[in-house]
Amino acid sequence: MSDCQNAIPAADLAALPPRLLHPLDALRNLRAWSQRVPPPADASAAAALDSARGWLGRPHLDTVFAAEPPPVFGTGDGNLANVLWDGSRARLVDFEFSGRGDRALSRVSGTASQERQGRPVRRS
Repeated sequence: MSDCQNAIPAADLAALPPRLLHPLDALRNLRAWSQRVPPPADASAAAALDSARGWLGRPHLDTVFAAEPPPVFGTGDGNLANVLWDGSRARLVDFEFSGRGDRALSRVSGTASQERQGRPVRRS
């Protein structure tokens, strides 16, 4: 995946639009959702939601989530069904969410997809 992410020259990468749902947009969406969702009847779930709302309300998160790490090309969709493997080379398909992104999100997205599909994830 790193080869793909680094294959686009820096000037061309800079000209790409950012991938959909920048981390700061995701934070804002999550904050809005957490305020709209009704309190759960279960006390433990309600406490967890209150704790999440408290965490999401931390003002420094805006600065953290707005940070721009070194850009890489990202597909924006880590679903393993979007990777065709012929035994020696991987080919990526489905670029509707692609754009300039960051390596961390691409790695997490792919790992989460593997785990959802019950495939082993190699931790390095």
